[in-house]
Amino acid sequence: MKSADTGDVFSAIDPSLGYLYQIRYSLYRLLEADEEEAISIEWVDDIAVEKHGAVNERSQLKHHLRGKASLTDSSPDLWKTIRVWSEGVKNGSINPSVTKLGTCQ
Repeated sequence: MKSADTGDVFSAIDPSLGYLYQIRYSLYRLLEADEEEAISIEWVDDIAVEKHGAVNERSQLKHHLRGKASLTDSSPDLWKTIRVWSEGVKNGSINPSVTKLGTCQ
């Protein structure tokens, strides 16, 4: 896949911007957190919120350089996210009764 800016197949620009987006969003989410919550990046999900030793919020973040991302029924990003969370429920790392799942663009 070519980078949007340089056309270089091996460019790290696109992934780097995605990671920067994760950092910015986690800082934003940290401002909303209470003093007992901890935020992690790329640990159990793109962004996770932990409280009292349990992950109670997981977010998948999507960042695209080429226009606005679309999370429609046919969106690859949506189905990849559902697959990640489904595997987590299946293997027991996600408890859907206590975990808030979300996506951000």
